[in-house]
Amino acid sequence: MFDALELKWKGTQNEKLIQSLYRGKMQDFVKCLKCGRENVRADVFLDLPLAVKPFGAIEAFHSVEEALRAFITPELLEGSNQYFCETCNSKQDAHKGLRITEFPYLLTIQLKRFDFDYNTMHRIKLNDRMTFPDVLDLNPFVVSSSLCDDLLSHEDLPGSANQETFIAGQKVDRDYVNKLLKRGEYVYELFSVMVHQGSAAGGHYFAHIKSVVRFSLY
Repeated sequence: MFDALELKWKGTQNEKLIQSLYRGKMQDFVKCLKCGRENVRADVFLDLPLAVKPFGAIEAFHSVEEALRAFITPELLEGSNQYFCETCNSKQDAHKGLRITEFPYLLTIQLKRFDFDYNTMHRIKLNDRMTFPDVLDLNPFVVSSSLCDDLLSHEDLPGSANQETFIAGQKVDRDYVNKLLKRGEYVYELFSVMVHQGSAAGGHYFAHIKSVVRFSLY
């Protein structure tokens, strides 16, 4: 849909509207754990595709925050999968991952509910329950290069076991929102949810959208 709109608006005053509203920025990086050298590639995104269940896992993520934390947690390259560091001129253990540097004005999160079952060799739909909040504080998820390694042991990120998870459908507490905004600008309020009804073989989509007049979902 975004591609179609950008093509339709090309050469008009709305040509860059999609990018200005939905574009976020991230870095794809590999960091040598011996010398600290990083290879970084800048990238952009219009939505965040979050896994519902980790590859090979039995249990799914319980919340969007937990899935997002996994999305930006670096992978350890070790053993036969070591990274060749040009500075060390040898293969070394390394961290490989994604680092979000800027969230967009409007954030779209895609839950990857369609997967492939290698046992049955069929496409499947993951119907595991995943909670999401009415208000999502993403300031802790914008990490700099120096903070990336701390992410693995950070206990105060949203979705951690020692924090309360707010389920969608509750009335938004404006005092709570203002408190979060003091930490940074990346605080989001749930506006709409698109739902797929059916199976991996077929189905249809419908949406719940918050009324800006009634401040309720319809």
